[in-house]
Amino acid sequence: MNDEQRHRNNVGLSVGATLTTGFLAILLTTNHDVIGGVGLVGGCSMFIWGLQPWLASLMLNISKLTLQESTQRMLDAATGSVLEIAARRQGMAPNGPLCYLATYAFLNEIPIYGRQIPATQSRRLPNDLLFAHQFTDNARAVEDNNSHRVAYTDLMMKRSDLRTLIRKIELEHPAEV
Repeated sequence: MNDEQRHRNNVGLSVGATLTTGFLAILLTTNHDVIGGVGLVGGCSMFIWGLQPWLASLMLNISKLTLQESTQRMLDAATGSVLEIAARRQGMAPNGPLCYLATYAFLNEIPIYGRQIPATQSRRLPNDLLFAHQFTDNARAVEDNNSHRVAYTDLMMKRSDLRTLIRKIELEHPAEV
């Protein structure tokens, strides 16, 4: 189990314990007048406080897609276009069409986020990244060109940036009949 999975399990356990405690406080104190009111407020606050980490992680996951999923959607949007042909020809290489489209997105100044090995936090990839690195493993990682070691993993793109990029692809690379 890696650090991210362990963190998610810990968050899940603490959220579950807080939610259960808050719910029990609400149940146990609602039959008493003054104490019940205090218990109800305290129980509700604990219940809501327990939801906070879960909601925060949910919001992060809602606003971003994996880079692999994003590039697949880009490839679907480029169907029948010169961009698709170029990406598929690149697909003969080991890194494939999704890596070609990840590079396309990066060169169009679309922010891509990832976790630099061995860090645990995701951050935006630096602008000069492609001078010494390349996308690999169907746009799931970035590796160093010299050592061929994975430098970044858990690559993500914001949904709003993907929508912008797909509109650009549809306008600049229309399908040819």
